Amino acid sequence: MQIKRFWNIFSEYSNLTSLIVGWYLTWPVETINGGIVSDRTYYNSRSKDVFYPPDTFEHDYFHDFAQIQSESRKRLLRFTSFPFDQEFQKKYRRGTFERQMHQIVQKRLASVYRRDESYVEIGLKALKGLEPDVFAIYLRGADFTQHGFWKYMDPQSVPSFPVSDQERIWFGKTIENYYVYLDEVLGKFLHAASSDTNVFVLSDHGFRPIPKEEAEDPELSGGHEMEGILFCKGPAFRKGYEIRNASIYDFLPTLLHLAGLPVAADMKGRVWMEAFTEKHPIRKVKSYGARKTRETGRSTDAIDEEIRQELRSLGYIQ
Repeated sequence: MQIKRFWNIFSEYSNLTSLIVGWYLTWPVETINGGIVSDRTYYNSRSKDVFYPPDTFEHDYFHDFAQIQSESRKRLLRFTSFPFDQEFQKKYRRGTFERQMHQIVQKRLASVYRRDESYVEIGLKALKGLEPDVFAIYLRGADFTQHGFWKYMDPQSVPSFPVSDQERIWFGKTIENYYVYLDEVLGKFLHAASSDTNVFVLSDHGFRPIPKEEAEDPELSGGHEMEGILFCKGPAFRKGYEIRNASIYDFLPTLLHLAGLPVAADMKGRVWMEAFTEKHPIRKVKSYGARKTRETGRSTDAIDEEIRQELRSLGYIQ
């Protein structure tokens, strides 16, 4: 059984409004108490089933995305000194070093940055417009850059991936620079939030260098580490407290408890009670029921294949 997502639970069992931006498997969008910018918006921003409610987002998103696209080369300079040219496919023949380097930048940095930044821009605008009680945004750039640029950051940790001095100059700081960008993004959202807002920053995994015996793709030098990151900030949480033995499954019951809702017995994970400044008894409910089956959206073969290629490039599917 697929359990309900937190925005479904908030819509059905409370008066809380939610704004969800860029999360996987949010297409086609659902009707909720709030708004959704689905994970398909980046690929087809003019489709009616990628936003909810559609009239709230369409105009702003088209404008922001077009501006980010036009300024792509200039914006990428904060991550790499590589002279990226968006017209590289017309200028460099297949198999050449120049084309190979451009393809790496396109797949591992340029496209994912454009996606992250477009979701950031629309998320900030929608926050002001909708003023939701709960806001959630998912950004993928740290995942993509660490998969692709680890060998340039720390070539000694992956000796089976040869790297030239010039490549280190171009890409040695790309991962670090992307984290600086994400820190700036977090700062923007914290600035937009009120002082009594509780904030979660978390990942579903961490990263590590890929050992020689696991190296299959020459472009994938960074691999998944089971331990991810977790930060909690706000008046509900104890300052300086370290949450031990946390699991990604703990997030949902902790969020529900923080919102004053019961925790369902059929949910994995636990409430991080030890991290709260005030202890309130955990309310329980047997289940919130199964997630409703949504109608399949009208997709295109081109978009589906682009998403498959992205997942293949990260080693998730064959």
